[in-house]
Amino acid sequence: MSTERPLLQIDRSSVRWSRRRTSDDPVLLVLHGHGMDESLGFELHRRLPPELAVAFLRGPLRRQGGYGWFPLDASVTTAEIRASADAVLDWMDAEGLDRPVHLLGFSQGACTAVEAVCAAPERFASVVNLSGFVSPTTVAPEALRRRRLPALYARGEADTLVPALLVHRTRRWMRDHLELTERSYPGLGHSVDDAELVDLAAFLEGALR
Repeated sequence: MSTERPLLQIDRSSVRWSRRRTSDDPVLLVLHGHGMDESLGFELHRRLPPELAVAFLRGPLRRQGGYGWFPLDASVTTAEIRASADAVLDWMDAEGLDRPVHLLGFSQGACTAVEAVCAAPERFASVVNLSGFVSPTTVAPEALRRRRLPALYARGEADTLVPALLVHRTRRWMRDHLELTERSYPGLGHSVDDAELVDLAAFLEGALR
């Protein structure tokens, strides 16, 4: 298996901001799920703390009529997942985001978000996993464990898209390496509902303090 890391780039012109940001604004980055794009969930920002400047990023790979962060099949390599995280970090460099930002991923985007946090813990103020997972190959640096970064893991109890074993591993990994808040929602599938958005806003309010 090749460990060579492919070079991926985020199209800067595709990124949607909730508003024009200033250098003093706290920033939240949103990474969509597989086969989606930056427009899906854009209205989410209206439910979040108003001081946040929210950037919706488009995955660098074309997938199923939309975009993705890495191949979503059994052949995916650790290097491909890390490359998606590197693309996020490179985009942050290009934008001049030199203060820690908040990072949210939905589904596959959550896997990339966690990988980015592992690659550069000091660049993030919190991380949110909505209906997502942590790759079984993800390795956390000791710096991440020491930092105890605030994290939210929220999912629907009726979500069958992410296998139960992977849900268990994800929960255990996040408990071990992050300052974790967990939420689950009866009857909710692989999606987001109003109750989850309320909890998300409350978590981010706390992380901003």
